[in-house]
Amino acid sequence: MGQGTGVIEWRLDNDSTVRDAFYETDGDLTNRFFLDLLGDPAGFRDLIVTEHGLLNAAHPNRYKRFIVAGDTSHTVLQSPQFYTQEANGVLLNEWTADFLGARASWVDIVEDALP
Repeated sequence: MGQGTGVIEWRLDNDSTVRDAFYETDGDLTNRFFLDLLGDPAGFRDLIVTEHGLLNAAHPNRYKRFIVAGDTSHTVLQSPQFYTQEANGVLLNEWTADFLGARASWVDIVEDALP
């Protein structure tokens, strides 16, 4: 399938000043369509949690995830949802501010899969 995470990994491995924040929903219909995983939501979730988890494990202070469970939306940028979307009780806009401010409160968040 090829992973776009290879570019992120290379950047993190080769530039110690780079920090990345990853946002995704585990049911993202747009990304599932392009990955030919429309019929396999669990496979898509496993793919993003695993591949981006490897980046977080290798660079835990510079790469963190905000993965929302049970949502099929593709993006929240330029939408009111940017201010209301939350994962594990943390609002996305606050998590983003923590990332931008390089605060210790910027944490890796992956919601548990919904049944």
